Parts: sequence; C-alpha cells; structure tokens
Amino acid sequence: MEGRYRLEAVMHNDLIFLFGGGRPDYVVELRTVTVFDTKKKTFFDLPTLPDDDLKGANWDDACHSVTKWKNSVIVVGGCSADKDDDDIRHVSYVCIPIENCTTP
Repeated sequence: MEGRYRLEAVMHNDLIFLFGGGRPDYVVELRTVTVFDTKKKTFFDLPTLPDDDLKGANWDDACHSVTKWKNSVIVVGGCSADKDDDDIRHVSYVCIPIENCTTP
C-alpha cells in the first residue's frame, strides 16, 4: 500500500475503513475502500457496491468528510477536478453500509 494523505477513516468492530486520500499526482477513488484488519494486521481493498439511488455521487472527489452513523458510513462533500462543480450548492452524500463486512 502506497502512502497517502487527506484520507478519512472510521472504525467498526475490528476494522478500520480508509476513504479516499491521495498524493499530488493522484486521488484515490471511492469505488474501493481500503480496510485495515486490526486483528490480522493486514490491509485489503473492499469494492463499494453501486446504488441506483446515487446517480449523482462523485466517486473521484477529494477533500470529503466521513462519519460513522449506526452501521453505515456517511461520505459528505468533496471537490473534483471540475472547478465549476466546487460549490457548496453541490454537496452530495453517500451512505455505505458496513455491518456485514467480512475480511478475505
């Protein structure tokens, strides 16, 4: 796993979910989430599942925020390479269920 900064993290049970982040030359998309298993001391990538209700979600946004809510993670905001889209009026959110996540 390569180093990155400006990522967000939440912990659920023994798993730490790492969302986004990147370096000056790239942004980690939210199409997969890196997960650290604190018991096995290993990282793995978990694909996010598409949701037809989230047609406007930007999976390549940077500078978003995440928070855990019940058994889900809420991803809010972000900015994209399209500077016309960097406006508070375009804040979007994504809810990702994490309750039944299992390690490989």
